[in-house]
Amino acid sequence: MSTSEPGEMRLLPFTAHRVELPDGSWTMDEGDDPLAATSTAIVIREAGGSLAGLRILDVGCLEGGYTAAFALLGAADALGLEVRRTNLARCAYLAEALDLPAFRFVQGDAKGISRETHGTFDVVFAAGLLYHLDDPYDFLARVRPMTERFLLLDTHIAHPTAHAHGCAPRLSALERDGRSYVGRVAHEYDASIDEPVLDGLVWSSYGNPSSFWLTEDSLVAMLHDLGYTSVSKTFMPRGYKCGDRCSWECRSIYVARV
Repeated sequence: MSTSEPGEMRLLPFTAHRVELPDGSWTMDEGDDPLAATSTAIVIREAGGSLAGLRILDVGCLEGGYTAAFALLGAADALGLEVRRTNLARCAYLAEALDLPAFRFVQGDAKGISRETHGTFDVVFAAGLLYHLDDPYDFLARVRPMTERFLLLDTHIAHPTAHAHGCAPRLSALERDGRSYVGRVAHEYDASIDEPVLDGLVWSSYGNPSSFWLTEDSLVAMLHDLGYTSVSKTFMPRGYKCGDRCSWECRSIYVARV
């Protein structure tokens, strides 16, 4: 698809993923290079040093940069799941440009993911997704039976005594299956917006005008309650993927192993 024909969707530059194309150009001048990202390095480390032969699911893959990176790094199957039409068009553009047999993508809402529909994977990768969901428990419960080795979450968390990023000043409880988890409700967008506008909010939630940010303690407890056997954290510098200049560590990377 052309990136500049009148009336067509503008695909370049991308909004987040900086990927090198075969002709030496990049999808954007500055951005997140998935091949050089810390989260990608952690996936490789947790996989034992190589992605060769692995099946990886990238949930909420945005423009497909990380999915493509996993394919470039040797994954046997790198599947990106994305709901927005704009992002899917960029995934298609990237897949055509890179021509990687292992790189594929499907349209779908992360909130409706299931083992029956999408299958199982050695690795489930969810970067920039969990804090855009209004029911993180339901999502993690769906993902658990799909995960054969480990789940990686690159996510914001709620601070127990401070708030930012549109989160509510007061903590709230999320009650699920007889357990209580703590976090903050975060505003995403006005409920009255129409579908075309919502599709264009490529860095926001989809279908839920507010989301629920878990505290770190509740996230770890939730993962254990759902059957993950261990959870580890990679401490990131303050300001990691944070536009609000928080004075605390508001986003980190977690690996939950089965």
